[in-house]
Amino acid sequence: MTKEYARELKYDPEFERLCPKPAAEKYQEMEMELLNNGCSKPIKVWNNIILYDYLYYKICRRWSLSFHIVNCDYKNRDEALYFTCQTILQAEKPSGIYYRYITGKCYLSMKHILSDVFSGKKKCPFSLPTGISAGAAERRSALSVAERIFGIAAATISLYGAYAKAMDAIAIKAPEISARLFGGEISFSIRDCIKLSKLPSEKITAACTALQTDSPVPSVKQMPAYVPDDALSGLTLTIPTWISSIKRTQEKADLNRISPEALQRLEQKLNDLSYAAVVLKNAIKEARHA
Repeated sequence: MTKEYARELKYDPEFERLCPKPAAEKYQEMEMELLNNGCSKPIKVWNNIILYDYLYYKICRRWSLSFHIVNCDYKNRDEALYFTCQTILQAEKPSGIYYRYITGKCYLSMKHILSDVFSGKKKCPFSLPTGISAGAAERRSALSVAERIFGIAAATISLYGAYAKAMDAIAIKAPEISARLFGGEISFSIRDCIKLSKLPSEKITAACTALQTDSPVPSVKQMPAYVPDDALSGLTLTIPTWISSIKRTQEKADLNRISPEALQRLEQKLNDLSYAAVVLKNAIKEARHA
């Protein structure tokens, strides 16, 4: 374990999604605790990627607090995900959306690992349940192993795996919707989330609005006929949320106390957004005069 002073570590969206986002009041409590007592919790990393302790790291970086690092020697991403998820499930006891998501992620990573184990390509990095061998004559499906490890029905584990895949897809296609789902601002059933994940990105926001008014989410096969205006509807509905987020940040954040690195990253993203807006506005002008 090494002690570092504001060392720059790597963010990874897949691992960061495992870390619940606390309410503003809870975050402030964490911040005050670290400022008063320092960061006693070591930050675990793999290949310099933060595995879970993103909140601690962000606060330490913001206030230039020292922290300890534990380098985890995992062979690949699947092992890093599996052991991180197992640690969270055992130590943090997540509930609700995070329990379903993290259990699903744990199962999916375990499934990839066992594919190599049962084919004889590698040794199993974790203990298999009693009575299950990694030998070819004793092969078991990853789902049956997961059922023994998690202590829940195979059908439920399989559903959680599909849910985790869906939530990852939504995070890539519609980050704002993903943040609201993980933050508890909106809540949909597992099956509705799976349906949402299969929609193209420009349809997800409109589908979320339909869900909140108890309208069914169209499946990919049941997608309505193409309407040209639909290509803009998702963006048009999302922009007010961006504006609200920017205003809220400007009102609440003390920019004089933010680290130069964080300000620079935000400024770059705002420049990218401004440039994209100018390009699109020019295209709109051309279309009007075509």
